[in-house]
Amino acid sequence: MPNYLSGELIKEVRVRKRLQQIQLQERSFRSPEFLSTLSRVENLHQQPKPETIEMFLEMLDMPVGHFFCPYLESQNPELNLLRDKLLHLLDVAENSRPGSGLASEDTVNELREMSDRLEASLNMESALNLQFTMSCRARLELLDSKGGSMDKISELVKHGIAVTYPEFDENLFQGEMLGFEEVELLHTLALSYDEVGRTKEAINLLDRTLAGLLKLPAKSMEKEKKLPKVLATLAKMLTKDGKYEEAKKVIEPGITAVVKRKIGWPLADLAWSMAVCLNETGDRKKCRTYSIYAYYACVMYRMWEKAEWVQKNAKDIFGIEIESFPVEYIGITPPDEYTPTTISVAEPYKSASIGDLLRRFRELASLKAVDVYKGLCSSGYYSKIENGTATNVNVMLLEALFQRAGRDLGRYYDAFMPKEEFEEAELRAEIMGQFAIRKLNETEGLMKELYERKSPTDKLSEQAFKLIHVNYLPYQKSGLDFLDARNNIASNNTDLYLEAIKITIPDFGEKKIDTYRLTVLECNLLNGLAASYAFGGDKQRGIDIWKRIATSLKNSYADEPSMVRFRLTAMHNFSNMLIVAKQYDGVEPILAEGYELSVRRGLPDMPSKFIGNMALVLYEAGEKEKSAKLFAMSFYFHGLVGDTRNQNHVGNYVKEKLGIELEY
Repeated sequence: MPNYLSGELIKEVRVRKRLQQIQLQERSFRSPEFLSTLSRVENLHQQPKPETIEMFLEMLDMPVGHFFCPYLESQNPELNLLRDKLLHLLDVAENSRPGSGLASEDTVNELREMSDRLEASLNMESALNLQFTMSCRARLELLDSKGGSMDKISELVKHGIAVTYPEFDENLFQGEMLGFEEVELLHTLALSYDEVGRTKEAINLLDRTLAGLLKLPAKSMEKEKKLPKVLATLAKMLTKDGKYEEAKKVIEPGITAVVKRKIGWPLADLAWSMAVCLNETGDRKKCRTYSIYAYYACVMYRMWEKAEWVQKNAKDIFGIEIESFPVEYIGITPPDEYTPTTISVAEPYKSASIGDLLRRFRELASLKAVDVYKGLCSSGYYSKIENGTATNVNVMLLEALFQRAGRDLGRYYDAFMPKEEFEEAELRAEIMGQFAIRKLNETEGLMKELYERKSPTDKLSEQAFKLIHVNYLPYQKSGLDFLDARNNIASNNTDLYLEAIKITIPDFGEKKIDTYRLTVLECNLLNGLAASYAFGGDKQRGIDIWKRIATSLKNSYADEPSMVRFRLTAMHNFSNMLIVAKQYDGVEPILAEGYELSVRRGLPDMPSKFIGNMALVLYEAGEKEKSAKLFAMSFYFHGLVGDTRNQNHVGNYVKEKLGIELEY
């Protein structure tokens, strides 16, 4: 299924409803021309507009949010916040369980109280509200320490899926495309099968669920969230059923999905499943490594009961001793606090145009129009975008405007992105990914491909191209190792960064950075500017810029998911440079805040960076025993997510400074 178009989606839903094209025409009282339009859209001969897709889905009585954007049909922001918190805590409870154990009675009671409060406030005539409720009830039944009822879970799942898939039959289901709550419901049913000994049935159902999930458009946010979770559960069941080679084939893409989609909760299960597979195939050394990975993944996210379970089973099953990590070193509070200070991303989507959504989000953030468009486009053109009269709006401009309004455009628009723009966005992401792992030849090749596709025709494209130029090309041309190149050419980049920043912030001033509402592009450029100063000899100036970036993002967006990574990156770089400059006063609160925020968001790559810096500070303070434990934690977590460069860096540092050789 092509990733950039949703014509197939209309066909999938129509077939699901057992309707012929002509029946849909007759049902909607449309003219004969409608039939040819529908045929062209379904067969990918016509690129539909977002509103066209929404129109077709409404005719089929299927909310567009079912596939692209999770929401409650409620105008009450507090209910949407409560929904987000409930889903977060359900994920924490499910992932914190040791083995297939049950959640504590207190946890289940708290979650039930939240679920009941939410259910009592919602309009149950809404399909999505009803399906969401059935999904929560089924998940709570599975977690219940009194023992979930298989029959009750099955009934809730069937009732929930029937809301949007009336003809659904578990036995006839062959992996047709699923909406995100349907995926959650079938995942819960598979877990319940497994817990009553029907593991083979659970695997079969989960295989088909995975096929249905993979058919969702690439930019579906729930596909991004649920893929690591489903892969981790499938791997666990395959190992339980003795299908070790099949499990390995699931585990590796599972870890990749975790890292790519920035969702770290399933890492412990994936690592433990791999340890079981390696033990069965006789690879004792790697079995030990993955047992330690699983243990430290539990510790990183402070799932202490599960960490003890891994430690005990590694000893009992594999004969492997894992040294305990002292709880008090990073606190004993599990990451179950979820108190975002911004309005949830889950506002009603309904049939709003992209411009209408932008206006709605701007108003929710109490922003004036000028706060959003300043430096990006003219006031007149912005007004046309909000009113829905602008034509051929550049996606990069929309991304920047949504970021200023504190939202991620991808949640609402990317699934409808035209083929050419989708491919360019994917190419830009691939360039950044290849550069991040220092594959510079590949980076330059991809950049040439991007240049051949499109020349910058607007200020956002121009800014993006300048970012690629200044960030990537100099390292390739210098022929030096990345770090050496950064030190040698950093001072030459300062003017280039400033030139690019001033495209959208004409009155740019370093002292005013913390007052700006920054876009992602501006964050990247300012990060480069700070590095230019820091590695060009002016550490204090770089430190000041990173501090101001972090302050700006905290003030503007708080914990908004679409911007939190940039805030954490700025905090990490800020703490890095303070350590390099030996300015240790005030570093620990920054590191503690960064670690807390990254764990609370379940990010797989950020917590270990803050833990590593904590270890450095403790080492400099003479607390060598504590620093050694934190270094080990950072080392093993880098290894688990495949960050070998940072793992080697930590390993070499620990060996040199502490005389400890960590196991690879």
